[in-house]
Amino acid sequence: MLDEQSLEFLARDAPLRQQVVELAWPSLTVESKLQIINAIQNGPFKTTPTWLMQMCMDESAPLVRYWAARFYTFADEHDRVWPAHLSGLNLPPTPRWEKELRAKAAADSSELIRACVSKTPWDNNAQFERLVLARNRGTLNWVHGLNKAFDDGFSDEDLAESLHELLAKPEVQRDLKSAVSYNDGPTAYYGGQLVIVGWALVAKAGPKLRRLLALSLPTHRGLARIAPSALAALPVDALETLAFRATKSEEIVAALDLVLSSPEKYGEATVKALEEKLAMRAEYASDGEEASAPTSDTKKETLAQVLNLKLQIGGLTEQLNGLQLQMRAKRGVFL
Repeated sequence: MLDEQSLEFLARDAPLRQQVVELAWPSLTVESKLQIINAIQNGPFKTTPTWLMQMCMDESAPLVRYWAARFYTFADEHDRVWPAHLSGLNLPPTPRWEKELRAKAAADSSELIRACVSKTPWDNNAQFERLVLARNRGTLNWVHGLNKAFDDGFSDEDLAESLHELLAKPEVQRDLKSAVSYNDGPTAYYGGQLVIVGWALVAKAGPKLRRLLALSLPTHRGLARIAPSALAALPVDALETLAFRATKSEEIVAALDLVLSSPEKYGEATVKALEEKLAMRAEYASDGEEASAPTSDTKKETLAQVLNLKLQIGGLTEQLNGLQLQMRAKRGVFL
């Protein structure tokens, strides 16, 4: 294993990096090679440079080949076909070495490495290939794919399994929980698509995929914010999942309030199911406090007893009584 100083020297993003790494490569252990690949991939574009991919494909250790291939964009099998309006620019076809690199990876002895060549997880690929690609993709990209795959008739089990693979990534979990700040309109719009596309998928998806999404999706991001009334209209198992979330946004709090305060609209069975999940979440609260199931006769008092203790939203005790008024005031900006 390389010490921190040596790793920084070898993987430093500067003009001499390729030459330095190529010089050191033959004398490095598998573990040290993985360190270098990982450090280079953690750059701003999170990709494997071609020179490193070529070097790794000559390695005897399959793990080294896979570690590089997972973040490499392999060329298409056929020559690039440029749009007509670019035809006058004399743009080059796919270089021979790119085709050779793709062919070499596609014929690799490791199924993991062969799966990395694919760019289209939602075609008729095997589920294994989708899981390999899910491990290497970003959140919004995958949610868009899930939405199309659902419309194309993919099974609930396969979709949920691929999402599980994605959600297991620590960086995805950090992204979903982060308070993202956007400096420009296009970026804010793009960020909001996760809210719009994701919750639209929750409303129509099968039970396994629906619960996973309801447990993880943000309710506001960029220019988009899901209305509490839209959350309250979700199937009961999605509402139960919202009630069980450890940290609840104000949209989720308001949606639960809507349901708990309107049994005549949402049904006594739904209200009872939410009360049970809220009480269960209180028992599992990370602060170690013991909380019993609510015994209030009214639904709003139940919400106050349970949510005020466990929602981890600062100042909720003072805000809860006025929450309905706040939601009505904000309703006009919900998407």
